[in-house]
Amino acid sequence: MKHYTFLVFCFFSHILLAQTIDVRQTDITEVKVFFQGAEIVRSFNYSLPAGKTELKISNLSTSINPNSIVVSSGSSVKIVSLYQELDYENKLKNDAKYSAVKDSMEALQNKIKHKEMQYAALEEEKKVLLQNSVRINHGQGLSVTEIDQTSSYIRKKQEEINTLLLQRQQEAERFKKELGVLTDQLKKISLQDSSAVAAVYLLVESSIAQKAEFRLAYYVKSCGWAPTYNIYAKGIGQPLTLDYKAHVLNNSGEDWNKIKLSLLAGNPSRSLTLPTMETWVLAYNYRKRNGKVYGYTESGNEGELSKKQIKNGSSSMETQEIELEEGEMLFNLEGQHSVPSGPRKYLVDISHNTLSASYVYQTIPKIDAKAYLIAKVKDWEQLKLIEADANIFFNETFVGRTYIDPMGAGDSLEFSLGPDPAIQITRVKKKDVNSRKFIGLHLVENFSYEIDVRNLNKNTVFIEVIDQVPIAQQDDIQISLEEKNGADYQPSNGKLSWKLEIPPVQTVKLKLGYSVKYPRDKIVIIKRTGKVICPKFR
Repeated sequence: MKHYTFLVFCFFSHILLAQTIDVRQTDITEVKVFFQGAEIVRSFNYSLPAGKTELKISNLSTSINPNSIVVSSGSSVKIVSLYQELDYENKLKNDAKYSAVKDSMEALQNKIKHKEMQYAALEEEKKVLLQNSVRINHGQGLSVTEIDQTSSYIRKKQEEINTLLLQRQQEAERFKKELGVLTDQLKKISLQDSSAVAAVYLLVESSIAQKAEFRLAYYVKSCGWAPTYNIYAKGIGQPLTLDYKAHVLNNSGEDWNKIKLSLLAGNPSRSLTLPTMETWVLAYNYRKRNGKVYGYTESGNEGELSKKQIKNGSSSMETQEIELEEGEMLFNLEGQHSVPSGPRKYLVDISHNTLSASYVYQTIPKIDAKAYLIAKVKDWEQLKLIEADANIFFNETFVGRTYIDPMGAGDSLEFSLGPDPAIQITRVKKKDVNSRKFIGLHLVENFSYEIDVRNLNKNTVFIEVIDQVPIAQQDDIQISLEEKNGADYQPSNGKLSWKLEIPPVQTVKLKLGYSVKYPRDKIVIIKRTGKVICPKFR
């Protein structure tokens, strides 16, 4: 198969042609949607005579990038040149909505004319009746009885005519109101569709008369897709179900009807120049990983750093900035898909996955005294996940939203399934131990806490309790961990963690104690504070 990219059209070539053939029947067979933009593939057949023929492929999107046009033919056909231009002709005539409204308007106009003709005929009949009434009143050769009978007939006939006149007038007015509504609809359609469509002119040459097959591919803007997930969990010990989905937007001006649809996470730009590769330098990265989520929407800011809402130049499509591994990920969707052109987004399925998961409760009682059930999934890399929002369902109940960040995940991908109210946690400062005293030129503050974890479930639970002690940034600040109650302690960041197994209706008590020593002439803020909103009264 021969491929021909965009060629600069030579105007002298088509002067020799007798006429341009308008090819209107081209079918969209395949669409590849990028994060921004889409590649549309059309196919068509045409019986070519021997020699040169110019084909005009009409009714295409105006958002085509001319440099992206690729035409190929499986037959022995030479592509001499091609170019694209806007086509202002016959656009509204080929619009189904426009034609339907136009036909309805013509039908109403005919009805109005018919009612007006009926009205005029009744007026003429009424005029003749009045003329006869004048002669009768003059009593030309008629008896009194005959005059009375004739006058009664004329009055009755006048009432009938006046009733019919009122009916015809009301019917005509109703039709005129309907015509006004259709006129407004036609104006709206005309305003929406007043822009031109695009047309591609293709100059081909065939040595023999033959029926040739053509494939036309081009890139359009105002399209895109974004991943989204639904995560279903039935309970501890049960596998997770992850439905990988995508929101697809087609705002190209072309309807996609029963086409093969694929989604591509990568750069859609086309170039004939080989890209260059720069030096790859590694360094320590202190970017906060947000793969681990301890809460859902109400208690966290999952993905706040990576999911940034940004404007997209001249496009009205709202976009987001996400982080993605180098290379392209292609998702070929099963079946045929139809996505009409417009501002509405459509949801499509990418994959349905059943994943083995391990479950553990985690809590950070100094921040939030709740136990969150965390599902941990290993061997997730083959799923080709992209950071995006995820809806969490636990026991067929929607519990909230989280954010999947594969770039921030470790060896396990973790999902928070929300807090378990059957696990009660308290963290209390022990007043009898806490003290503040001066030792020479230093001030020493002691802190002691007691953490109670009570399991009201019918089953044994495994829970990780996380706490911390401060880390000194100056040499003259000394921090001593006095009591850790068997916790795993990480001196580099001050993190303490207890991994507990708690039987049903049992309580585990943990103790934490530390001291801070610093020069008495310095101020060290040790207590953790936060800001809240409350009413203001005058």
